[in-house]
Amino acid sequence: MCTAFSEAFLRSSDDGVHSDGAITVDGGATTVATGDDGVHAEGTVTVSAGTVGVTRSYEGVEGLKVYVTGGSVSATASDDAVNAADPAYGEMQNSPNALVSITGGTVVVDGGTDGLDSNGALTIGGGTVVVSGSATRGGGEGGLDSNGALTITGGTLISTGISATTSTLPSSGQGWVSVTFGANQPAGTIVHLATTSGTQIAAYRSAKAFKGVVFSSGQITRGTTYAVCTGGSVSGTAAGGGLYTGGTLSGTQVATVTAGSQSGTRP
Repeated sequence: MCTAFSEAFLRSSDDGVHSDGAITVDGGATTVATGDDGVHAEGTVTVSAGTVGVTRSYEGVEGLKVYVTGGSVSATASDDAVNAADPAYGEMQNSPNALVSITGGTVVVDGGTDGLDSNGALTIGGGTVVVSGSATRGGGEGGLDSNGALTITGGTLISTGISATTSTLPSSGQGWVSVTFGANQPAGTIVHLATTSGTQIAAYRSAKAFKGVVFSSGQITRGTTYAVCTGGSVSGTAAGGGLYTGGTLSGTQVATVTAGSQSGTRP
């Protein structure tokens, strides 16, 4: 199935868009509200251009493999917002076939359990990715959740949730920082990441409660210490999903973090 229509609005109690094979979106605007999966392929889902918006679903976008190479994808789900699932393997098993790969475009997802969930590998190599995982459920639920390897080689990523990631953050590739707050932060909290000299790298206003934050971009250097601030106001270039890049630092410093380490000072 290939969708390149100019505009489509779909409402369904079952899957909004379904294929027993593959689904490719290479243009147009598709908006889905459903009681089951927003976009579901038994094989591969590929978004290379256009806009896909899943405003209500059980799972937002699901396939054996999910590729986003361009365009815009937004998904709100009561379970996983994006899910790569292999029916030949158990839910907790690492499937060599399942994959979520984002190499371009803008992806903004809000999952009631996981934001990006792969029964296999999860790869982020480009684009802008804003992930909101469960605000209440810990354990195996997180903004980023993969049974296989998590790889970050490019792009701009922010993931938040009670757990920002249940996957092991990579020891190579693009730099990242991770902070876990001592208590849940309420919806609307503004978090800033800056150099220790006060240059803001990014600011994020969360739409949901969260406790953990993971951020990665080409401006993060492994082994370098960064400042985490809360409060103040957002400024800079709006990237989508409440994320801003650049801008002027405000708020109060609450922690320092070292890129590439999940330890460090935590508020």
